[in-house]
Amino acid sequence: MVRALETRRRFFIGLTVALTGAALSASAAVDPALSALIPADATMVSGVHVAQAKNSAFGRFVLSQMESDDAGFRKFITETGFDPRRDLTELVVATVSSGEKMEPVIVGRGVFTPTRIMDLARQHGAAITNYRGVDLASHKEGAIAFVDASIAVMGNTSAVRAALDQRANSSKRLPESVTRKIAELSAANDAWFYSAASPADFLGARIADPNLGGAMKEGLLQAVTGAAGGIKFTDSNARVTGEAITRSDKDATALADVFRFLAQIVQSQGGNRAGGAQDMAELLSKMQLSTDANVMKISIAIPESLLERVFARKPVRIARR
Repeated sequence: MVRALETRRRFFIGLTVALTGAALSASAAVDPALSALIPADATMVSGVHVAQAKNSAFGRFVLSQMESDDAGFRKFITETGFDPRRDLTELVVATVSSGEKMEPVIVGRGVFTPTRIMDLARQHGAAITNYRGVDLASHKEGAIAFVDASIAVMGNTSAVRAALDQRANSSKRLPESVTRKIAELSAANDAWFYSAASPADFLGARIADPNLGGAMKEGLLQAVTGAAGGIKFTDSNARVTGEAITRSDKDATALADVFRFLAQIVQSQGGNRAGGAQDMAELLSKMQLSTDANVMKISIAIPESLLERVFARKPVRIARR
């Protein structure tokens, strides 16, 4: 019995990791069919053009580092007929947050085998139900539904249902300003994110130390009301850009000054060290900061060699045994 439960757990975890991990192996705007599944009250949205990113120099390097000889991963591909390195083209992750509770939902575009995957999910203990005309497999490890053979939705059961509700309710969508911003970020980057929430609220609620958590909520981060950014891969580097929207021009200037101060500390301490500290010092030396009214902007061009060196320190595992 215990072994059977463990097998079920590994199946669902493996399916989740395969979808999300493929994003690490990776400028059209975000797929409208995927956008239609983003909850209207999402506070954070991010995406990856997997097919586009994996064709870059860094994407090819990441693919070469993946443990394709992992027996568990090979078994997953054989059973499901789905290889995320080949079959996944785009991912969008949307999160609805309320205090400490977060409900992320993952939406993927690719080439899937819904009937095969659903049959396997049933064999591993999932309950199969029909929700809004879509078959949904739910299990304590999560849920998955296929809108069709090219779109998959994953998350906990309530999050997947909320995404399917969103798809059915065409009158309720993200605010137009948010939709425009997401389209802009998606068109300019291989991977991108948008947040309409303050990072202080998110971090403060998750730090165990009450004093540090309180400091997060009451400090300069509380002045940040939203953020956005992205990364674009080329054959020579990765261009990282970001912006933090603050309450006032003064807050934006103060935030930029704090970033410069912290960067100077890291550079002074890491320049004479080897490994990660030295890499971080080199990275921060390339950082450019500026302000435009109440927005702090950041830009870094990371050399391909540095990206590969940092990434190679930790092996990528895209499935669990």
